[in-house]
Amino acid sequence: MKLFIVIFRQIIRIVVLKKAVQKHQQNLALLLFSKKELLIQSIFSRRRSPLFYVEIINYLYIINSTCMEKKESPLRKSQKVYLPFKRLIGIAGSFVGIIFCFVLLWWWVIPVNAIVTKGHPFFVQERVGKHKKVFKMIKFRSMKLDADPNLAPSKMDAEKQKSMDTGFGKFLRKASIDETPQLFNIFVGQMAFIGPRPGAAHNEEELIKLRESYTPNAFDVKPGLSGYAQTRMNREHDPNQKAYYDHFYVTKMSFWFDIKVFVYTVLRLFGAVKGR
Repeated sequence: MKLFIVIFRQIIRIVVLKKAVQKHQQNLALLLFSKKELLIQSIFSRRRSPLFYVEIINYLYIINSTCMEKKESPLRKSQKVYLPFKRLIGIAGSFVGIIFCFVLLWWWVIPVNAIVTKGHPFFVQERVGKHKKVFKMIKFRSMKLDADPNLAPSKMDAEKQKSMDTGFGKFLRKASIDETPQLFNIFVGQMAFIGPRPGAAHNEEELIKLRESYTPNAFDVKPGLSGYAQTRMNREHDPNQKAYYDHFYVTKMSFWFDIKVFVYTVLRLFGAVKGR
């Protein structure tokens, strides 16, 4: 009985392995050429001995390591070294920022916005982050409750946007206070201080496709509270231009480049320079 079970298991292994070899014939042939010339010949032979499949088990690790598709990171080595340091900055900076915002802003912004929005001071929306993973981004609600959350800003005219605004929400957006709750997204690791702004998961399909056309692109890094595109563009929503600026940022990403974008963002907040 035990012998029967052993034989049956070997048959199953041979059948499964046969399919794997047939699927990866060309790659396997190139890998094993220098070691097993006779083995290579049998790969392309119509008559294959069962011993061939048993022997090929010794080389399964080669199939697993080379024939499976693995996407290599397009980031430079210096950028890969910088990313953990950038994450530490995100943790420490967001922690300090959360305390700062509670003391100076949120203690009065949250109750006022709760009154204006009839008990719904926050707005949570699904956004596309690193590796195209969807996460929930939080911000202060700045529009009326009946506003369509899946309507892209590029599809709104000025009159429609004005009709959906709340007076207090307009102030929050102009001062960029509506974005401050994203410090929690940074703290938990979904975002960074500087990076491509995350696109909406359900109304910016065009931007997602345009970003994917570049290498490297916005999905190779964590999205940011502010980004290079925001320092270069005004309030216009041009997906082509935004995708290019996001690509440019990822190619240039470094500590000093992030510092430049951060400083420019602060200057923009105080009206010293133009930008989004």
